[in-house]
Amino acid sequence: MASSLMVAQTKSAQVPTYFGALSAEATDGGCATGSGGVFITVHFQVLDQYGSSMQVSGVTPQEHVTVNGTPAFPGFRSFATPPTTVVDGKFDDDPVGTCYPPNTSGNPCVTVVQPFQALYSGTAYPISTTTSRRDCNLGVQDAISGNPQTYNKTFTQGTVN
Repeated sequence: MASSLMVAQTKSAQVPTYFGALSAEATDGGCATGSGGVFITVHFQVLDQYGSSMQVSGVTPQEHVTVNGTPAFPGFRSFATPPTTVVDGKFDDDPVGTCYPPNTSGNPCVTVVQPFQALYSGTAYPISTTTSRRDCNLGVQDAISGNPQTYNKTFTQGTVN
């Protein structure tokens, strides 16, 4: 009589591994009254180590920002809003934009690089997504990279030189 050996395959628990950019839209940002602005809000989905959406609440996106290679602040900080993801595992990133009329000293053309990490169930997970931004007088560009290829995207608003 032949015997068969059954091997059970188990899948590890989901952990946040990527922030996948879903879409972006232009917003008026946080410019002072009487001036316009060029901002992009990027809508993200938290993805697990298998590239699948994490439909969970309680993931806290954190960022570390460097401007032209110099740290804008030390360590990782949580986004101002939202502090954590909601049940669908989505969150928005409202990057620094540009206000006009142009002010050369206040709106230099810079490159902003943003490594991400996620706090989830008491553990900090490094996120391979890095967002690069070029903030100039008349435009802003967000280049999202480090995701599964499907989520590598570039969003541009206004003129970026």
